[in-house]
Amino acid sequence: MKVLTNEINDLLKRQDIKQKELAIDTEIPETTLSGYIKQGIPFEKALKIMDASGDSLFTSQLAYKFLGFIKSMDGKLANTTAAELDIFQKIESDERKEHKKRAERLIVENKIRELDLEELNEIEAYGMEFLDEIIVEIAIVYKIFGAVNLDIREAVETKMPEWISKNYMKEG
Repeated sequence: MKVLTNEINDLLKRQDIKQKELAIDTEIPETTLSGYIKQGIPFEKALKIMDASGDSLFTSQLAYKFLGFIKSMDGKLANTTAAELDIFQKIESDERKEHKKRAERLIVENKIRELDLEELNEIEAYGMEFLDEIIVEIAIVYKIFGAVNLDIREAVETKMPEWISKNYMKEG
């Protein structure tokens, strides 16, 4: 069991819901949920909260707390050379950049007007291209750390205090 007090409280604030509503949505009795928040929550119950909330930040926090932040790179991409990974990264970067200008404009426009479905899909496509690029970059990081026998989770733990001090991440 992992303690997710800060993460769940932040989720409640972000979604502007009460703990009682979350308990109803997750079918976890409110008193049980309260205990989980304070003392620790089993993974399967945290997954219920993740599914019920649909909150991407909570999902990434959950992945970090329970799964060591990043899934291991176990696909064919992991078996490529550093030079090949560099080529894949450039391809993915070019694909992302094709969407960038329009997506950034739409993200800003979304603050002053409601976007239509096609525009929202353009923003989503940009995000998906970003994910493709990020996964290739993660494969590169795995390759680098593999050369020096460093586990990605150890690297993340090492960097976490710096990321917190830079306000990239919150403590907790």
